[in-house]
Amino acid sequence: MHYRPMKSITNKIKAVAHEVLKRHRSKKLVGQVGVVTQRVQPGVIGEMRLTKAIAGKDRWVIESKQQSRMGRLVKVIEVRDSTLVVERFNG
Repeated sequence: MHYRPMKSITNKIKAVAHEVLKRHRSKKLVGQVGVVTQRVQPGVIGEMRLTKAIAGKDRWVIESKQQSRMGRLVKVIEVRDSTLVVERFNG
């Protein structure tokens, strides 16, 4: 019989669990609306505050193809690692 070391299996389970949590959080974040708290423009990251905290956080790093000043409403359209991609919200 071939046995795998327990540490190897544990690390694989942790990696899978992390990926599942990341996808779950992404689904919750996409579509959320928040307020820009640090100006964002193409090529320069900014910051936003969500109206509702997700995963214990209400402030997130953002990037956008559009310039948005502080106080502007934006909507999350994608999640890239720990950065949210946003667009202006006109709703």
